[in-house]
Amino acid sequence: MHNNTVGLDCSRCHNSGSWLIQNVTEIHQNIGFPLLGAHNTAYCSDCHVSVSDIEFQPLSVECIACHLSDYQSAENPSHIQAGISTDCIECHKFESFQWSAGGFNHDFFPLTKGHATDNCRACHISDIFETLDTDCYTCHKQDFTSATNPSHQSPGFSTSCLDCHTTEANWEPAKFDIHDTYFFPVFSGEHRGKWDECSDCHPQPANYGIFECTVCHEHNRSEMDNKHHEVSGYIYNSINCLICHPNGDEND
Repeated sequence: MHNNTVGLDCSRCHNSGSWLIQNVTEIHQNIGFPLLGAHNTAYCSDCHVSVSDIEFQPLSVECIACHLSDYQSAENPSHIQAGISTDCIECHKFESFQWSAGGFNHDFFPLTKGHATDNCRACHISDIFETLDTDCYTCHKQDFTSATNPSHQSPGFSTSCLDCHTTEANWEPAKFDIHDTYFFPVFSGEHRGKWDECSDCHPQPANYGIFECTVCHEHNRSEMDNKHHEVSGYIYNSINCLICHPNGDEND
């Protein structure tokens, strides 16, 4: 009946109560090809092609043996042109129901939050997919150079986006902890909790290199001039305040 394609042990598939096969999934599990994802909803004849529907010639468990036409016809990206491996599970998840989106193994660069997309072309402009640098700035240089609130270029912000941003969409929330290390302590020391917005100190969003101390420290100039009359090189402006008080402590 099966033309010796499934062996002679009927009990592997059938039981004494019925010829109907109830344990196809278990059978495949035992032979090393579990029916997961899209394989679990396929008809036997989708894979075991024969003259009759009751012949089940052994098949290769290599994905490409059945999916060569899928590989050859893939367009986004072209698998042939890009030289993508024919070992499908290097990229695709065996347990998935689709080839793309959630069915694609992109664990080396998680497609989550702001990077969540099933459009490869959003990042991969060419068909040479392996040459794309995973450094944020490679893709987000335009975002960096066009940022205006604050301008990222004028103060010399780091091009390492993760210093301030997460992978959440729209660049928010953003932190700037390195402000304490490279510029001025606002998350620690005397100024911790004393401000709400960057604009409290930086009046020009397009240029965060400009800052004002006297917005919060309402010094009377004549009083300050008098207090500093013995300080060599004293000038009444914010930059000079910072030069003498780099940590924001009046006793510096």
